[in-house]
Amino acid sequence: YNLTADALSRAFTLSQIHIPQEINKIEVIINETGYQLINIVYQKDSLGSYSLADNKGRLDFLDARAIENPTHFTRFSIPHAAFDVNLYNKFQLFDPQNPVKYQIYLKTAVSISLPKEWNILGIYATNIYNDFDMNFVDKNSALPHVRSDINEYLVQGESGIDSLYLEKRYKYRDLYYRAYFGILETMYSGLGIELLYQPSNKSRLALGATINKVRKRGFKRNFDLLDYKTTTGFLSLFYASPFYNYDFALHLGRYLAKDRGATIEMRRTFDNGFVVGAFATFTNVSAAVFGEGSFDKGLYFKIPFNAFGPNTKSSYATTIRSVQRDGGQRIDDFSGRLWHDLRNVRYDSLRNHKERMMPK
Repeated sequence: YNLTADALSRAFTLSQIHIPQEINKIEVIINETGYQLINIVYQKDSLGSYSLADNKGRLDFLDARAIENPTHFTRFSIPHAAFDVNLYNKFQLFDPQNPVKYQIYLKTAVSISLPKEWNILGIYATNIYNDFDMNFVDKNSALPHVRSDINEYLVQGESGIDSLYLEKRYKYRDLYYRAYFGILETMYSGLGIELLYQPSNKSRLALGATINKVRKRGFKRNFDLLDYKTTTGFLSLFYASPFYNYDFALHLGRYLAKDRGATIEMRRTFDNGFVVGAFATFTNVSAAVFGEGSFDKGLYFKIPFNAFGPNTKSSYATTIRSVQRDGGQRIDDFSGRLWHDLRNVRYDSLRNHKERMMPK
């Protein structure tokens, strides 16, 4: 289910129908991307009624806690591997000579669960068709070419490793972290850690920190590395607005081209799973040195696949920039991602859909 409230409603409805009548409390532990986040308790009314049409039960929200002395549990096989193969595309817009360029490719993903909360994650892209060329490569950039030669990767590495890394996720009370090492994205390999402090109850504020030590990959997207290496780091402040599911984020730190500054983000999440947002980055690089566009900015879109078919959590997400420059650039998905990953199961998001969780 794309919306956690719908999954809970389904679970409570089935439990109402099938469990023995003397059981009047059902507690669900919410786990998301390896984190135990919050417990949802459904308490039937004092009469123990099973009438779904006249349900008088209530829902309570508790801090995440484990089940003490469980009578039954499932032993999952470790290591465990899961594979996923899908058709994907990439777009490149705003080239004056060819305003729309694209690639169609097969994305093969693997996820291997290991003991002690470790995982191996990888994606391999197999080109089917693309019409990218080298027109977008900016050889005159005054900054290190941390992003402006992306077309070198799209042309020379039309098929190759998108990512392949070892990751560990863990939660201690209200502190979340993920540590990782390997090929992190199309252009960079390295290692890093992301921390998120997010009180589980009532607070709409969260604090984050990320540090990455990375090295630029070879253009053919294999295991080769180039000479350029750097360290990026950010302190982040997140705010979940009570108005129309608007979320805000502020990231302060050091970017890939060794410039320093701040990124401001704003996103709105709709109940059907669609997300739209915008961001802008301002660093100590002047507009003249930055080049065309003056500063980095763009739009973010996420389109859930369940809007066009059966229930699924899969989606298509993309970021659109008018110009790809080197200033204000971060590592994709490794610079303040945790808070957005957990948005669907945050306390405020679940509270907003309390009625939707009730058995139907």
